Amino acid sequence: MSPTPTRAKPSSSPSAQSRWLAPTATPDTWPVATASPELAQVRADAVPNPTRLFDFLHNTHFRGLEALAPNTQRAYASDWRGFVRFCEHTGFHALPATPPALEAFIEYSLPYQAHIPYKYLVPEAPRRKCRVSTLERAIAAISAVHEWLQYPNPTNHPDVTHTLRINTRRRSARTPKAPLPHSAIERALPTYGHSLPDLRAKALVTLAFSTMLRRSELVALEVADFKPTPDAQDGTIRLRSSKADQAGHGAERYVSPEARRHLEAWLDAAALHEGPVFVRLNRNGQPLTKALHPNQVALIVKDLAHRAGYRKREINTIAAHSTRIGATHALAEAGTDVLQVQQDGGWKSPQMPATYLRGQRARSGGMAQWFRVRSTRSAAK
Repeated sequence: MSPTPTRAKPSSSPSAQSRWLAPTATPDTWPVATASPELAQVRADAVPNPTRLFDFLHNTHFRGLEALAPNTQRAYASDWRGFVRFCEHTGFHALPATPPALEAFIEYSLPYQAHIPYKYLVPEAPRRKCRVSTLERAIAAISAVHEWLQYPNPTNHPDVTHTLRINTRRRSARTPKAPLPHSAIERALPTYGHSLPDLRAKALVTLAFSTMLRRSELVALEVADFKPTPDAQDGTIRLRSSKADQAGHGAERYVSPEARRHLEAWLDAAALHEGPVFVRLNRNGQPLTKALHPNQVALIVKDLAHRAGYRKREINTIAAHSTRIGATHALAEAGTDVLQVQQDGGWKSPQMPATYLRGQRARSGGMAQWFRVRSTRSAAK
C-alpha cells in the first residue's frame, strides 16, 4: 500500500511567502516515482540541494544532459537555477516539482496584467517580467530535468497547460528580427578602411550573407575549411557541425566572389594559415589565436547597419540573424522555392524559412497581385 502523500514543508518563512502567494495558495505534493539504481545517487544529492543539480549531472556524465548542445546545457542550467530560487522564496519543492509550483512560476515570470485571474500570486508580488520565449525555454528545462530523473513531469499537467495559455494570451512570443538586405551591405562596405577590425568585419558580414550561417557556426569556421574554386572567383566553405547537425556530418556552403575577396584579404592581412577564421584582436588590433565570441558577431552586424544609414530604432531590430533572414528574402525574390532555401540555410524543416518569408509572401500573394493588376489597368485608361 502506497504511503499517504504529505504536504511539502515550506522552505521559507511565512512572512516571505505572504509577499508572493495569495492566502489560498499553499505548496502541494506530487507522487514520487521509483528510482533506478543509476539515478539513486543523483536523486539523493539533488533533492536536498536542487541548486546544484546540473553540477551533479555533469560530475556523473549524465547521458541526458550530455546529449544536449553546450549552449542548450548552459541555458537549461541557468533556467533551472532561476526556478529553484523561485521555489525557495515561495515554499514550493523544486525537485520533484508539483503542478502548483509550475503555475505559480508562470504567473511570476510574466508582467502583471489586471485582466488575468491570477490563481497564486497576489498583484503586488514581485515578478520576473520576462518574454514568453524565455518562459517557454525555462519550462522546457524543468520538463527535461523531471524526465531525466524519472519523476512525474509537472509541465504535462492540464492545469499547467491552461495557466500557461491564460498568461501568455495576446503576448508576443518573440520580437522578430529585421532582415539585413544585400543592398545595405553594399552601402556600408565603402565606409570601412583597411585596418584588421575593418577587414574582419567586411569578411564576416559578406560571408555570413553568402553562406547563411548562424553566428555560432561562423565563429567555429577553420581556415582549412575554406576551399577557393580553381579558375574561378568564388569558392566553398565546409561547415563541420551545426545546430541542425549535432552528429557532425558536415555540409558545404557557397562563398560568393565578393565574400571570397574580402575573406582572402582578411586572412592575408592577419596572416592566418590555420585555426579559426575569425579570431579576436587585442587592444592594439593584432590577431590572437582564440576564436571570436558569438556575441561579437551581432555587434559587427549592428555596426554595419549603422554605417548603412539605419536609424537607432531600426538598428535595435538588427541582430546576428539578420544576414540569414536577409539572404532568405533574397533567395525568395529570385524565385527559389522554400525547399531549396531550407537546404541552403541548413534548416531541418521548411517551417523557419517560411516564417522568415511571411511578410514578403503577403506582399506577393494573390490579393497583392490583384491590386497591382487593377492599378495597371486604371492607369492605362
